[in-house]
Amino acid sequence: MRRLLIGGVLIIILASMFQLSRLSESWHYVVPVEADEIIYATTFGDPAINWEQDQGQLSSEIVDGVMRLQVDLQNDGLYSAVDHYFTDFDVSVDTRAVGGVENNGYGLVFRQQDRQNYFMFLISSDGYYRVMRIVDNQSRVLSDWHNGFDEPVLETGLNITHRIRVVGVDDQFRFYINDELVPVCLPDDPDALSTIDPRNGNCLEGQWQETLVDDSISYGRLGVTVITDGIPAGPVVEFDNVLVFGVDTLPQD
Repeated sequence: MRRLLIGGVLIIILASMFQLSRLSESWHYVVPVEADEIIYATTFGDPAINWEQDQGQLSSEIVDGVMRLQVDLQNDGLYSAVDHYFTDFDVSVDTRAVGGVENNGYGLVFRQQDRQNYFMFLISSDGYYRVMRIVDNQSRVLSDWHNGFDEPVLETGLNITHRIRVVGVDDQFRFYINDELVPVCLPDDPDALSTIDPRNGNCLEGQWQETLVDDSISYGRLGVTVITDGIPAGPVVEFDNVLVFGVDTLPQD
């Protein structure tokens, strides 16, 4: 009886260890946050830096002190992400498109858990910006392409450097282009699509807001991305001077 009891306990322990091993595969170390402290920085001076490099048909490489991404029509997009996970963050990067057409899309990835779950803050060389979310591999436009109000927030054209920034605290996010807070068009119905009137910039079926509230993904990696979005020529985009600060409250802009 005692042997049977010991055998049963061992089976339970082994089963628990196996289950724990399976669970641990999805565990990630989350970088602790101290407000206003630099918690990560890179100038891409080291080709062996700890950033995921996309493998396959597309090009992701660290060359000449920048992260260079190139994407063609054979894929919807490409991202490269640092091998650290963050909850709250204040991330910024210098970026410029150096090839392809101006009707492109590139920018920051945040709260990236895997290839099926992340957010994107995108700009384009023809002067627009957009916020997207991918959850369970289903993409959703949270705030559609917009080029500002009376004055465009982006200078148009290739080979122009812009600094873009995202601040995330809990389920709240704010977005910046060249140190300017840019609003997002959020529909009143959370199931509706973000729709902007191209004639006057009105946010249809919703409101312009300074802050996006979305609790879909609570933590993840930070990275950079390029998308094709059906354009006829694949863009080439360079990224540099990544800074990540700790943060515990949204900036008071």
